[in-house]
Order: sequence, then C-alpha cells, then structure tokens
Amino acid sequence: MTTPPAPVPATHHEDRPLPYRMLALVAVITLGIFGLGIVWSTHILNATVAEQQPDPAVEKAVQARIQEKVNQPEIGIVNQRMFQLDTRAGERRELQLKRLNSFGAVDPKNQVAHIPIERAMQLYLAEQNK
Repeated sequence: MTTPPAPVPATHHEDRPLPYRMLALVAVITLGIFGLGIVWSTHILNATVAEQQPDPAVEKAVQARIQEKVNQPEIGIVNQRMFQLDTRAGERRELQLKRLNSFGAVDPKNQVAHIPIERAMQLYLAEQNK
C-alpha cells in the first residue's frame, strides 16, 4: 500500500500587511519624475518653436522684395503675364525697326553713327559696282 504524500505546511502570506507607505512613496516619486519630464519636454518644445519663428525685420524685408516683384512683367526668365496680353515683343520690334530706319549716333566720342538700312545697302552695292 502506498502512503499519501506528506501535507505541505501552510504559509501565511496573506497575514503579512502590504507596505502601503512604500507603495505610496514609489507612486509619488514616479509621478514627480513624470511631471518633471512633462515640464522639461514642454520647455524644449517652446524653445524649438520660438527658434523657428521668423525674425520680424527679415520677414518685412522679404515681403517688401515680394511686393517689388509682383507687378513686374518678367521675373528671371519667366513671363508673368498671359501671352495674349504681353505687348513687349511688339514694342521691342518697333524700336528695332525705328533704329534700322533712322540716323543716329552709336559712339559720339569715336564719331561712329548708324544710318538707315536701305541707305546702307545702297551705299554697299554702289561700292561693290565700282
């Protein structure tokens, strides 16, 4: 016949009181560290945001430069007007034709002048026929 196993002696863990003061102290320290972390991270965030804000003087200068460029017909090499409304090419062509068909000084100091293109061609052909 087999003998039954010996009974395990009962331990009375339930009878020991929990260290409530120690638990409360750990909770307070943990919440304090968490609170300090929040304050510190908020300070870092505010410093970063303030650092990224534009300088008012620089911002004013940039806005002034933008306003200068707004009404220009061309910025860089990019036309800012619709092609149908842009008359600069026609105006330039008129100036070129006016210069080709008129007399004028190119370099008065060295006595260089321009003459109408038709007259220049006549003089050139007359010189070639000699």
